[in-house]
Amino acid sequence: FPKNLSVEFSGNSTGTFAINNSSNAITLTIQKIYNGDTIYALLDNASSGNIVVTSYGAVGSKVSGTINGTFSGTYFKVSDPSIQTPLTNIAVNGTFEAVRKPDAP
Repeated sequence: FPKNLSVEFSGNSTGTFAINNSSNAITLTIQKIYNGDTIYALLDNASSGNIVVTSYGAVGSKVSGTINGTFSGTYFKVSDPSIQTPLTNIAVNGTFEAVRKPDAP
């Protein structure tokens, strides 16, 4: 199932960056088709963890590394997005690789 990860961190280099609600904006979106309905889990509240950027290329090149942390958020069905169910203490451990976009001003 598709996964989307949006990560903002200070600096424009490799390194280890602490995850917490005051230092980084991180959202992990997970989409799954279940019983003919699309379900989204939005993990957007990090209580702890790290982003380790191992490769930070020029614009148009790759940024890659690892992420681990504990998140909370909500999930909902596309057929009824008004009903949102809380998710807490979700452990996330994984790798990422993406094409670098221009830095935000």
